Amino acid sequence: MAEVSIIIPVYNVAKYLHRCLDSIVNQTFKDIEIVIVDDGSTDESLRVCEEYKYIDNRILLIHKDNGGLSSARNKGLEYVSSKYVIFVDSDDYIHKDMVKVLYENIQSNSHLDTVFCSFYKETKFGNIIPNVQSLKTCDIVGKEQTWSFFMDMVGSRPEFPHTAKYFMTVWHGIYSIKIIKENSLTFKNYISEDIIFHSDYLQYSHGVRIIPNCLYYYCWNGGSLSNVYKKDRFSKDLEVYNYLNKKFTLSEQKLYLCKYLILRARIDILDNLRCKVPSQKAVVNISEILKSNEMQDILRKYPYMRLSLKHRLFFQLMKFDNANLLYYVLKFFNYFAEKNEYIICR
Repeated sequence: MAEVSIIIPVYNVAKYLHRCLDSIVNQTFKDIEIVIVDDGSTDESLRVCEEYKYIDNRILLIHKDNGGLSSARNKGLEYVSSKYVIFVDSDDYIHKDMVKVLYENIQSNSHLDTVFCSFYKETKFGNIIPNVQSLKTCDIVGKEQTWSFFMDMVGSRPEFPHTAKYFMTVWHGIYSIKIIKENSLTFKNYISEDIIFHSDYLQYSHGVRIIPNCLYYYCWNGGSLSNVYKKDRFSKDLEVYNYLNKKFTLSEQKLYLCKYLILRARIDILDNLRCKVPSQKAVVNISEILKSNEMQDILRKYPYMRLSLKHRLFFQLMKFDNANLLYYVLKFFNYFAEKNEYIICR
């Protein structure tokens, strides 16, 4: 039985797959099993996976019909036989020492059942930007402290300038299979499946370590952003909000969650401009966001005067509860932002 399993969901990523799999089979820590889940790919991804399976007997290749990321990860979890698991997205890649460093850290303290590393963000232009989660190694031990750590993944206090302190994705951590199996944990089919998984997993966790080492390469392909406005996006954000709302009982905790939804609303509203939605439709879309029961409750009760200036101004525009006004004010500022960008580029 291997010490660490690495689960890699694969769907139509042939262009990036060699880079990802090379980084995994060449890990300096050798006691691993590599679980590749082909989620019904229609490109050359399956052929590439079979090529690697032929040359490395640590690889288990699973085929399934397309069901999405959560479904593929869950299928992989059914097959793991190790003590720990790491999740890697197939269009990303990892440092050659990632498994070794995470494993040594989680083994170093019996109270730890999860370790998160920092990561690099690689842009489509090849720029590599470090995203350091903590400047030094930090242990968070105890159920109450671990839950506070999770809150810092979801949101932050109103006065904190950023939305959340820690990144919510699962791909920069190592997790206890014992916690996952004993509590029948799975990835659920939500728009933010990683934050939902963490809400389920971390309630059973006794200790988390955050290390400053950047060991994961998150490859952001800007061209993958859809230019089609997704009208159901905010309703899916509300599903996540309502799922987490059942777990956040204290008023201070709910402030963190409110900030999460405020950010999601802001992104969804601005997407109307980014996707160039016709003005009448955009106003209707924005109105539906503002009129939702959850947003109405937040707009009434949230202590917005504690927000940073930029977020406070946006919140005040939302408080007017006038979709027409909000749309045209944003369009005005967006016009000048684009003009300034043009002048700078010139």
